[in-house]
Amino acid sequence: MAEALIAAYTTLIERAHERGIRVYGATILPFGGSFYDSPEREAARQTVNAWVRTSGAFDAVIDLDAALRDPEAPTRLRPEAVNRLESDETPTLAMIGEQAAIPPFALLDAPFLCVWCT
Repeated sequence: MAEALIAAYTTLIERAHERGIRVYGATILPFGGSFYDSPEREAARQTVNAWVRTSGAFDAVIDLDAALRDPEAPTRLRPEAVNRLESDETPTLAMIGEQAAIPPFALLDAPFLCVWCT
């Protein structure tokens, strides 16, 4: 599972870079307690997130996992993020930015491609 996702990201990144497009990646959010949760999927999430953070393949990385995971239960979202999702008030860049360094996209030179890994 993780290997296939990493291979797909690698292809996407290579194709974008061939065209002079910068690629920003994001880690996969925690999904513990959801219908998608399983030990195999959590292991894949950890593998992909480690690759996203350390591979150097992306031009920049937005660590949504670090920003929104619950410090007390790292396989789950922070309670305030869950509350926002359940109330249809989606987490905003401002909320995420409280926890992680996120580049101000409006200030970046185009073209760029964001790969949101959620």
